[in-house]
Amino acid sequence: MTNKFKMNLIILVSLSNNKSVMDIIVKVVFPLPNYIFFSYKIDSQILNDQPIIGRRVFAELGRKKLTGYIIDIEENTNLKNIKYITELLDEKPILTENLLKLSKWISDYYICSLGEVIKATLPQGFSPKSLLNIELVRFPNEDELNLIIRKAPKRAELLLFLSKHKSRVSISHLQRVLKSNFIAPQIEALEKSGYIKIHTSIDKPLKTKTLKGYTIPAELLQDESKLKATFDALDKLKGKQKDIFLKIYTNFKKSLQPTPKNELVKAELFNQNNTKHLLDNGYITETTIHVSSIANDSNENLSEIDESLLPLTDEQNLALNQIVEAVDSEKFKVYLLHGVTGGGKTLIYINTIKKILSKNKTALLLVPEISLTPQLIDRFHKIFPDVLAVQHSRMSERERYDNWKSISEGKSKLVIGARSAIFAPLENIGVIIIDEEHEPTYKQDNPSPRYNARDVAVVRAKYENAIVILGSATPSLESMYNALSGKYELLKIEKRADGAELPVIKIVNTIAERKNQAMTGSFSDILIKKIIDRIDRKEGVILFLNRRGFASYLCCPDCGSVPMCKHCSVTLTYHKVKNYLRCHYCGYAIEAYKNCPTCGYPELLEVGTGTQRIEEELRSLLANYNNEVVIERIDLDSTSKRGSLRKKLYDFYKGKINILIGTQMLAKGLDFDIVTLVGVINPDIQLYLPDFRASERTFQLITQVSGRAGRASDKPGEVIIQTASPNSHSIICAVENNYYKFYNGEIENRKLAKYPPFSRFIVIEFHGSDEKKVIYQAKLFRAILPKSPDFADILGPVTPT
Repeated sequence: MTNKFKMNLIILVSLSNNKSVMDIIVKVVFPLPNYIFFSYKIDSQILNDQPIIGRRVFAELGRKKLTGYIIDIEENTNLKNIKYITELLDEKPILTENLLKLSKWISDYYICSLGEVIKATLPQGFSPKSLLNIELVRFPNEDELNLIIRKAPKRAELLLFLSKHKSRVSISHLQRVLKSNFIAPQIEALEKSGYIKIHTSIDKPLKTKTLKGYTIPAELLQDESKLKATFDALDKLKGKQKDIFLKIYTNFKKSLQPTPKNELVKAELFNQNNTKHLLDNGYITETTIHVSSIANDSNENLSEIDESLLPLTDEQNLALNQIVEAVDSEKFKVYLLHGVTGGGKTLIYINTIKKILSKNKTALLLVPEISLTPQLIDRFHKIFPDVLAVQHSRMSERERYDNWKSISEGKSKLVIGARSAIFAPLENIGVIIIDEEHEPTYKQDNPSPRYNARDVAVVRAKYENAIVILGSATPSLESMYNALSGKYELLKIEKRADGAELPVIKIVNTIAERKNQAMTGSFSDILIKKIIDRIDRKEGVILFLNRRGFASYLCCPDCGSVPMCKHCSVTLTYHKVKNYLRCHYCGYAIEAYKNCPTCGYPELLEVGTGTQRIEEELRSLLANYNNEVVIERIDLDSTSKRGSLRKKLYDFYKGKINILIGTQMLAKGLDFDIVTLVGVINPDIQLYLPDFRASERTFQLITQVSGRAGRASDKPGEVIIQTASPNSHSIICAVENNYYKFYNGEIENRKLAKYPPFSRFIVIEFHGSDEKKVIYQAKLFRAILPKSPDFADILGPVTPT
C-alpha cells in the first residue's frame, strides 16, 4: 500500500477560542472502510502521565458519535477551528506500540483501513457508538403528503413507515426496511420540515463481569492463635456458620481464591443471617470477584496427565535444543517444525513455553479450528492453570472481554486461540506457535481486514523480537519452500513418540468394488468388516467425509432444476434431519421443497453424499449386527450447541461412543489412544475441486486424518481409503506417508504454471445490487490497470461461480 492511496482530512468547525493553549491535536481513525484520519483537539488537563497514542476516544463525526483510536500526534500545531473530542475513554493506551505498528502493516499490506484493523484487534464491545433513533412528531396532511410523493417518493415511503410505529425507530432498521444505506438526505429534510425528531443514545461498552464472594481475613491466616480461636468460637455456635467458614477456608487454602456466593448457595450452605454473623465478627470478609472464562469448569476433562513430565525422544530433544538456543539469544527466528502425526510436536510446544515463561516472557499458541481447542486447552490447562487464557469465535462477548482484560493486565501470560488471537494484547512475547500451519482457516476472507494469521504472526514476532514455530505434519508448499530456500529453519521429527508405529494404509478402488457388487451405498464390504472387527474389540473408529449435510443438492428428475442460493448462486446443500436447504457460504437457509419449485414435479432426487447420509447408511448397515453401537456425527451442524463438541469428544474418549463420523473437524488435533481404524469415505470430493491447491489439500487431509489412528504402541492403526482415483499423485503419496515425494512433484507443477510460491494471486471483487453497474465498474477498474506484462497477468473480469 503506497501513500498515494491515502489522504488527510482535517475537520474544520467553529469553536470557542477560550480553550487552553496547551491543547494537543491528535490524529484519529475510525472503524470505517476508508483511508482517512481525522484531527481533533484534546484538553491537556484531562491527560495523565500515560502515553496518548493507542487510546480510544469518543468523538463527533457528522451527526454521529463514534469510537476512534489515536494513532499519532499532529505536528502541525497551527491548525485552526479543530473539534474537541467528546471523551477520552482510556486512562492508558489499550494498544501496545507493537500492536499499533502491526495494525499499520496489515492496513498497508492487505489494503484495508487502519480503523477496521484496530477494531479487529479489540474484543467486541470496545467500540461504542451513538445510535440515532427517529420519532415521528407530525404526519403531513393530504396536500403535503401528495406533494412529497411527487417530489421525493423515498421521503414519503419513510414517513408512511414511521406512521405505523408508535415508538422510535433506529436508522439501521429504516435502512434495512427501505433497502437503502443512503437515507441521510431524506432524514435531514424531514427534520428541517418538522415532521420527525432525531434522538441520540450511546452504546454501553462492556465491563468486566463481577460476582459477590467471601474470603478469610489476612490477620486470621497469618496468626495461628487467632485462627484456632475462631474455630473454637464457631464450635460453640449452632447452625451452619462453621460449615460456611470451612468451605471458604478450604477453598482459599486450595486455590488462594475467594469463594463465590453462588457456590455457597449451590452447596446449600448460604444463609443471610449466618453469613452476616461471620462478617460482623470478622471471621470472613466480603469481596468482589472478577469472573474469567479461562479454565474448563466442566467434569469432561480430555487430559489426565501433566505432559511436561514426559520424557522426550532423541528427535524431540534435538529440535527443542535448537529452539531453546534461539530463545536464549533473544533474536527473531522462524522454525518450520515438520513432524509426523503422533510425533510429539505438542510436547515441544509445551517445553518451549515453559522455557519462555521462566524468562518472564509471554507465549501465544494459535490453532486453526475450534475443534482442536477442547482437548488442547485441557492439556495445557493441566500444566499452566494460572496463566492460561483462551480466545476463539464460540466465546460470548463477555468471555472474550474478560479474557482480553486478563491478558492486557498481565495476569494471563499464555494465550491459546484461533486466528483472531494473533491480536491478543500480550507484551514481551517470547514465542508465537502456529499449530497445523498449513490450514486455510488461518485466512480471514470476510469481513475486513482480510488477512492470513500465519503470515501476520511472522511479522508480529519480528516486531517483538520473538521466535516463531510453524508446526505441521503436512506443511504448506509455501512454508516448506521458505524452509528449503533458507528463509526459515527446518526441524524434523520422522518417528512417532512412545514407540508407536504409523498406521497401515490401504486403498479400496470403489469403481472396481462396485463392479464386483462389493459396495453397499457409500461403504465397501472391506470397510464394514473392519468396522465390525473394531466394535468387537471395543476400539474406536473415525469415519471421514469432508462434506456435511445429507446430500450435496436436490435435483428435479423431470426438468433438471436445482435449488440455488439467492445470494451466492451456488447449490443449496440438503440437510435431512431438520429438512432444510442451506448455503454453506453465506448461511442462507430455507425449508426443503416437497415439489419442484420450477415445474411442480412431486419428488426431488437427493444427489451426492454428506455426513448425515453416511450416518444414516451406517446405522442401517449395523442395525442387524448390533443395535447397541453408538454412532455420533461431528460437523458444524451437529456441534452448534455450546458444549456439545466437548461432550461428544469426552464420551468417545471414555469409550461411550464407538464411531465418530465427521468432516475436517476430525482430521487433526485429536489424540485418543482408543482409535485404531480410520475410514476415508470419498477423498475425490476434495481432489477435484476447481482450486490449484486441491491436490495439496487432499494430501494434507488424508495424511492428517490417517494420523488419528494407532497413536498407542500397543494398538496399531489401520486406514482404509475409498477412492475412484487410486492412481492420484496426492493419494499415493499419502498412502506411502511420503511428504517430500509429494512436495517435489507438486512444486514442479507450481513452477511450470507460475503458481504460488512463484507468484502471488490478488482477487479483486466487486459487489452491488445492480448487476450491470457492477460489471461496468469492474471493466472500468480493469481498464486503468497498467498494461505492461511486467506488472501482472490480469484475468477477467468474470462473474464468480
